[in-house]
Amino acid sequence: MKKESPDDLRGYNPRYVPDLRGHISQCEWNYHSLMKLMPALDSEDLRTFLLERADKLMHIDMRVSERCKYTTTLSVSQSLDAGEDSGGVAWLDGPNMTVRLYHDAAMAEVISFQQQRHIPPRNTYPNPRMHHRDEKAQLNHFLGDWVKHCLHHGQVAAHVP
Repeated sequence: MKKESPDDLRGYNPRYVPDLRGHISQCEWNYHSLMKLMPALDSEDLRTFLLERADKLMHIDMRVSERCKYTTTLSVSQSLDAGEDSGGVAWLDGPNMTVRLYHDAAMAEVISFQQQRHIPPRNTYPNPRMHHRDEKAQLNHFLGDWVKHCLHHGQVAAHVP
């Protein structure tokens, strides 16, 4: 009988099972944290947080793109301050995502990242876009990390109407 080598298992694709309890917990944490960052969500369309990174100033913009009875959609983006010496990073776009807040369920979930919509909860691997099996869970976790960083280190920028 022939013993299987790692090369024989190259096409092996065990089924990924999403952690539903962890997903719900992360989405609830994201919602409550975003509500702390944007306490006037019903009336405020834009909130910008400033974060210092070395000698650069980073802007994180949270803009309301849609308000409905039970949901609010936010566009969240990050950019570096384009000063005189941008350090050669002006061409590099910062991360941006669209987040939907479900007020009746008190949950917030990433619905698009870098202009890519319809992120499935699980992916086969390998796949044409080379997404991880748990890409959606990782994006929601990234949102949580981003919001946590804003809560601990961000300063709200004053907007001129």
